[in-house]
Amino acid sequence: MLSSAVMARVFWWYLRRQGTQLDEAKGRALTAEAARARQAERIAHHRALHDTVLATLTTIAAGRVDANAPLVRERCAREAAYLRRLIQREDDPEAARAEAAEVAVGTALEEAVHSAECLGLKVTAQYRELPAVPRPVATALAAAVSEALNNVRCHAETGQAFLTAVGVGEGVSVTVVDRGAGFDPRAPGGGTPDGSGAGTGLRRSIHARLAEIGGQSEIDSAPGEGTSVQLRWPA
Repeated sequence: MLSSAVMARVFWWYLRRQGTQLDEAKGRALTAEAARARQAERIAHHRALHDTVLATLTTIAAGRVDANAPLVRERCAREAAYLRRLIQREDDPEAARAEAAEVAVGTALEEAVHSAECLGLKVTAQYRELPAVPRPVATALAAAVSEALNNVRCHAETGQAFLTAVGVGEGVSVTVVDRGAGFDPRAPGGGTPDGSGAGTGLRRSIHARLAEIGGQSEIDSAPGEGTSVQLRWPA
């Protein structure tokens, strides 16, 4: 009986120890997952700021547009509203549910086009049979288009771009084309004439963003041959 009591005590201690270790492991996993989520959110915010506010400020600082022009002021007001929403989002309990809603991808793309036109780029856009998609997908596609148009405006040495967006089943295919200077995506500095790295922007704001939503992007460019950016969701 004494031996059985001792064995039962040891077994109880072992189970308690294992339970404690399991709880600690779960706690560490939850902490790590929360840290990864915060990091992913910071990266998403940095990309969004790069594609919007930073692009606007860089263009104004370079003197390529009139800061007092009505369209530029309209874009600045829209991006100020975006910054306010970004700050308020963490305190908004409805934000997560709103993110899950499906939206018209054409509306998101047209906002990206209009934003580029506010900074002086002429964009010829065509849309055909576009489906409703989850809001994160529409947001990512529009942000990738914004980056592609920003690269045309800043690096292509042309004032015009062409955008085509079509529905493919329940998915979307978007193409942004320019007939400008083109570049070598494999060259150091992204192959841009000033070495400022359009290729870097393409990798961070287009390739990575499409990969995160289960999409795919392809860049076709060469010096003197213009650039074509193709986005597909799903891949």
